[in-house]
Amino acid sequence: MVNSSVKTEMEHYPMQKIAAVIGESGCYFLSLCYIAECILGVHVDPIYYFNVFSKQKTDGLYWIESDCYLNFPALVLKNILREEIGKHGINFSFNDIKISKSTDLYYYPKSNEYLIGYFEREVTMKTYGHFVNVDENKKVVNDSLGESNTVKYGSLKSLRVIEFV
Repeated sequence: MVNSSVKTEMEHYPMQKIAAVIGESGCYFLSLCYIAECILGVHVDPIYYFNVFSKQKTDGLYWIESDCYLNFPALVLKNILREEIGKHGINFSFNDIKISKSTDLYYYPKSNEYLIGYFEREVTMKTYGHFVNVDENKKVVNDSLGESNTVKYGSLKSLRVIEFV
């Protein structure tokens, strides 16, 4: 769970700076927030959680780096869910979360799984990547950019399978 010393800092975090980082490179993080919102039916504040988890360390690594890279995506999602469940008194329980990468683009999720799709788009001398929430048919159900060019003109390269155990 979140350190109490981090919670006391929440009133003073730089929202605009955090929003810019999340907007630039936070698509995987926002996809996890979307899963939490779907499960719990409440809004999840990504700016708040970025601020909290960018101060949390495991094995010497921050859960979320300053550029929004997720070192521990399962820990991030697990703690978002636990905090929101506690805050709202929501009846949802799970023991653990496992996140695995699959290059099997035909993978069909089980009832206790959610999918995040990773798309790539090649442009002259540059490759763009973008994560979005997809359904069992790999249709985009949530794109944090609305309608990203990477999804529109690129192709699905891999899946992140989020399993609740």
